[in-house]
Amino acid sequence: MQDVLYILDEPSIGLHQIDNLKLIKSLKKLRDLGNTVIVVEHDREIMLQSDHLIDLGPGAGEKGGEIVFNGKTNNIKKISSITSDYLFNKQEISRSGFFKNNDLQEPIPSSDLFNVQTVFSVAEEYQPYIKLKASTKSEKRINVKAKTSGEVVMIGAVQGEFIEKDTVLCSLGVVELNRTEVKAPFSGFIEEIVKPGNFLERGQVCSTIIQLDPISLVAGVPEYDINKVRINQNVYVDLVTGQAIEGKLTFVSKSASPDTRTFNVESQINNPNGIIKDGLTAEISIEIDKVKAHKISPSILLLNDEGKLGIRVVNLGNLAQFIEIEILEDSEEGLWVTGIPEEVEIIIQGQGFVEDGQEVITNRI
Repeated sequence: MQDVLYILDEPSIGLHQIDNLKLIKSLKKLRDLGNTVIVVEHDREIMLQSDHLIDLGPGAGEKGGEIVFNGKTNNIKKISSITSDYLFNKQEISRSGFFKNNDLQEPIPSSDLFNVQTVFSVAEEYQPYIKLKASTKSEKRINVKAKTSGEVVMIGAVQGEFIEKDTVLCSLGVVELNRTEVKAPFSGFIEEIVKPGNFLERGQVCSTIIQLDPISLVAGVPEYDINKVRINQNVYVDLVTGQAIEGKLTFVSKSASPDTRTFNVESQINNPNGIIKDGLTAEISIEIDKVKAHKISPSILLLNDEGKLGIRVVNLGNLAQFIEIEILEDSEEGLWVTGIPEEVEIIIQGQGFVEDGQEVITNRI
């Protein structure tokens, strides 16, 4: 739809920083379609990504109600207000909810260059995993059929029992003695078996046998990850039953499913007592090659004009530069990311107010 006015009241409340960036991307898409989007917000990143900013104040409640600023977002740095000081890190909000001065962020009076806070980051060796939904699958399942017609006069196993290869499953009352016994073609568990007294026609099923040792874990690898996996990589499995097992990748498909565009992979697991059942759901983690990665806070992420996710760094010429990143893992300690140099000075405050190629003054912590 076009020419629609959207008004949103604090849509960022409760969102993780990554989800907040997705929200900003969606709002920009609405704008680019020819709509107007008005957002009432206190979130720094949303304010920084806006095209036009209206600051109401100077205080809250009875102390506010006046238009302190109305114009392009970047121009708010030219005035002094609570919002401007907050956006430019001249003040920060303490745990008590009051603003406190941040001396590190005071701009240098003698310079017109913008002041940013940075941290020097050195990449660490990181072990990434491809995490997938999987299910267990028996190696063999067969319907053992009668080779002739006759009445079942005896069965040699019961449902659920483990039987060895060549065990007599059922005997049929026929004249041809060499064809009266139906035997198991391999060792396994009896899933189904006929009852004595039933009459079987030639080709009807006498018993169903399932082999559970070894058992396979089957999953689908997305096409964008398929070049990262290969046979013999370590696989860690968490079954829905609570069991945790380890194995190796034993099969990688050479063709994608036309329906899901994923490549089947399998890991064979020893299962001598048949404890792991057929058809269980699981989560598997495939250990892929180690990489050099940085651990960063999600709060420093931003979107460029093309909607790409990244960070802003300072290069050797003290110039700001946007670098697109790839997120490897979102952990409690922070984000593990790649795509940036092994040693880099990352802007952690003020990154939303500088542009690529802009010279900055750095306050490294």
